[in-house]
Amino acid sequence: MQSNRCAPSLRVLVFAAALGGLPLTGLAQEPGSPAGSVRTPAPGIVQPGKPQPGLSSPGSTGGLTPATPRRPFDPSPIVNPKFPGAGGPTLPCSADGNPRKVFVRATPSQVRPGSPVTLRVSVECPPKTSQRIDFTGSAPGVTDRSAGETMAAFLNQIPGTTLPAGALFVETTFTPRSLSASVNLNLTAATQQPRVVSAPTTVSITGDGVAAAPTVRPTAPAAGCVPRVTLNALQTGVIGGANVTVDLTLSCSPAGGALVQIITQPGNLLPGPPGGTVTIPAGQTRTQLTLQAARQGSGNVTLRAVMSQPPGGISETDTVSVSN
Repeated sequence: MQSNRCAPSLRVLVFAAALGGLPLTGLAQEPGSPAGSVRTPAPGIVQPGKPQPGLSSPGSTGGLTPATPRRPFDPSPIVNPKFPGAGGPTLPCSADGNPRKVFVRATPSQVRPGSPVTLRVSVECPPKTSQRIDFTGSAPGVTDRSAGETMAAFLNQIPGTTLPAGALFVETTFTPRSLSASVNLNLTAATQQPRVVSAPTTVSITGDGVAAAPTVRPTAPAAGCVPRVTLNALQTGVIGGANVTVDLTLSCSPAGGALVQIITQPGNLLPGPPGGTVTIPAGQTRTQLTLQAARQGSGNVTLRAVMSQPPGGISETDTVSVSN
């Protein structure tokens, strides 16, 4: 009887040996299960000796993909400077206090004679010292003479402009006249110390067909000439500190030249020329002078020209508005 009880155990051992030494863990029978049934592990439970996803089996010589060596983070790209007030990061300003970039804008960009236009010049970094602003213009491909005269007239009427130390922008307003032709002008602005030139902005000029004042040319003196004088202020309104260009024209040229007195009222808003007089040489009938508006006070200024030598006529008045 004892030998019969050991027979099933001997048959299991012989069967395991025939499997070539495979582990017996996965072939264990459930208690009470019929003979020959195999227990299946529950899902998610690691089976001993079975390779797992992403891992090599024990003793495997299969190649593993080497991990990429860690590197320092790549440096951030350099951020391009932004237009002042446009938002976004900007490069830090240098310690030398020089303006790094200059921008110019015309408002409106469509210009007509007799209509005010405002030029705004901005810099990326505020200058340490005051900067005089120079304006230049070009129209590539334009060869028409009247268009060239229109561009020159527009540029010559821009008031003198200075960017104060520590400021990011300056504005100047003027009313252009004598713009006869229509032309697209590429306008640029530049600082002087150091010289930094802006990218061009387009100013579309619509001319009125009225020719600009002719270039001064000597004329033969007329005997016994008693000239009449005409005064014309090219700006109708300026801000304090801006320039006012004044045209003086004589009806004829006296043999000894002419001495013209310029009267401005009130003189504290727009002072007259040094000494109050302007000389027009013999043989000429036209000249220009520049007056600078005061930086304090506001109001309308009346201008008049009076012939002092030879004595004679008085011009009609012209008016310029000064605001601060």
